[in-house]
Amino acid sequence: HVPVAAGWSPWMLLEHHFSELKWTNELPLQKDHSACEMPSWCSLSLLQLADARSQDPPPAWDLKVEVDDEKEGLTTFQAHRVILAACSPELNRILRGLRPGKDTAVLQLDPDLCRRSDVALAALRFCYTGQLEASSFRSDPKALLQLLRLGRGYCLPSPLLRQSSELLFATLRSQESTDILSDVLVEAPQLQLTVEDRRFLARTLLKLCAVRSSRR
Repeated sequence: HVPVAAGWSPWMLLEHHFSELKWTNELPLQKDHSACEMPSWCSLSLLQLADARSQDPPPAWDLKVEVDDEKEGLTTFQAHRVILAACSPELNRILRGLRPGKDTAVLQLDPDLCRRSDVALAALRFCYTGQLEASSFRSDPKALLQLLRLGRGYCLPSPLLRQSSELLFATLRSQESTDILSDVLVEAPQLQLTVEDRRFLARTLLKLCAVRSSRR
């Protein structure tokens, strides 16, 4: 039974009615999070990159990414503007300025940053999966340097930069190459290497030069 309404505001009447219905102001907690999983059709795994030779291009692709590979020449990947733009403020700026042609827009990667299609593909796939697939060049310091260049040049996600830098330095520690050490040291400002990284490069390079001089 509702009390006499004299002196009751409309909100007080509603609160009393809700309390009798056992309604609450708080939302129920969701304990079974498996029921909140994204459906399979909403997965980014369905929107994977594909090269121009692929028989099954990814659905809804609207961007061609071109790489001037030093061995294979011009290589093209089919991608999605929204995914790449969301992963990089620099790519977002570039893609906003592109004018699509009849079918799609074209993004040409800077050849000063990357001249290997496998490196470019690994960087682009990271934007889709958040995982670095570098098995084909994990122990190749020149390829890893290109990956770090590409990541810094296009402001790609920081986990990619961190992983590529760690792989590069792990390779430099195991391989005695004065050429690649010199390249990395010269590009240290652009690669945004820490002071500790630069000191390591300088010490390692000086050590190798001293060893080679003593052998002559």
